[in-house]
Amino acid sequence: WTWVGADHEIDIWMSDTNTVADILGKVLEGASLKSLCHANRKAYAIVSQVLKRLPLLKRALAACQWEIGAGNELAEALLLVHELLFGVGVRKNTPGKESMRKLRVLLIHWQASLLKRSRARTNMATFSHTSSGSTASTEPPRLPRYARVNTLVARIEHVIASLRLEGFSILRSEACRFDGPPAAGLWRDKHIFSLLVLPAGCELHGHAMVASGALILQDKASCFPPAALNPATGASCVDCCAAPGNKTTQLASLVGASGRVLAIERDAQRAQTLGRRLKQAMAQRIVSVHEGDFLS
Repeated sequence: WTWVGADHEIDIWMSDTNTVADILGKVLEGASLKSLCHANRKAYAIVSQVLKRLPLLKRALAACQWEIGAGNELAEALLLVHELLFGVGVRKNTPGKESMRKLRVLLIHWQASLLKRSRARTNMATFSHTSSGSTASTEPPRLPRYARVNTLVARIEHVIASLRLEGFSILRSEACRFDGPPAAGLWRDKHIFSLLVLPAGCELHGHAMVASGALILQDKASCFPPAALNPATGASCVDCCAAPGNKTTQLASLVGASGRVLAIERDAQRAQTLGRRLKQAMAQRIVSVHEGDFLS
């Protein structure tokens, strides 16, 4: 049969030993994926996706009670399940169609049983919630708006003072809630020192401090990698996949004017976007952009 991806087609079962199933089988036995796929990027991409979802795929095979023999049959079965669950489709005239159809039926039954159990848990949770007398809304809470102060352009205290003049109330960190501050309130994040937490839905895209680069709209999750790295002032860092540049400018603010950041981006258009972001954030003298693939 033939693997049909979103933008390419790959014949998986080939007569020589360099098939995707062979590669996956060797990787499962401990071989290096990179060494096996040094000249086959498409096979590398497929096997990477299978390995990323390996626990789920093995769980699906176990739930279907699919008989797996020796040799590469486990790798072939994993590829087959991956295609059925996440692939776009298979050519109609490919061999192995009957086995794929049987496995597909088993997977459909497995997915249906998961859905049934999920609905049962949801109904039980709803029953417990309503029977306890709570009348709170069952809608999921909205996430707050995050904005990082770019210390290459402005001091945190000056930005907060400016927002206070605009009518924002500065709240203490003890008042932190999951859904963010109330309307016209803000606080400093307790984990990322330069991150401000504002009300959910607060529109800042047209704000003057965003346009000037003093404020950068950046989610909290995106701020963690540079904060975890925590480079010293004057340090040299490498950002291996840099665009669009939020984490890159955060690194630049951490290492300061005496530090250096090498930003690598293989996509030409995204590299141009990165360059514009660096200029807006006043980080172009700290960060040098290299257009290329870090892994090559």
